[in-house]
Amino acid sequence: MQVITTERLVIRPIEPGDCEAVHRYAGDPSIDMMLFLPKTEEERLDCLEKMLQHVEKGRCADPSVPHNLAWYYLPYLDQERYDPVRKSKRFKAVKEKLASIAK
Repeated sequence: MQVITTERLVIRPIEPGDCEAVHRYAGDPSIDMMLFLPKTEEERLDCLEKMLQHVEKGRCADPSVPHNLAWYYLPYLDQERYDPVRKSKRFKAVKEKLASIAK
């Protein structure tokens, strides 16, 4: 994809390293352009639970195959954007389940 650069702006595709900045931007109540990202604590927890369901469905039936998505998602739960929900029972349950799947 083409990168467009001006004196004040660089337009480029979103990269994995942009995740934190995108969520910070999307969580700003004065910005209503990124409606698809979770903004409230309830929406964040709902999103995490849906992600866990996706991981559980994608588990390999063969226990000798170590690959699953849990190991990939687990480190993301340490990001700042989850600080507001980190102490909730729902967050802890998702993290514990992912950790058990990642083993």
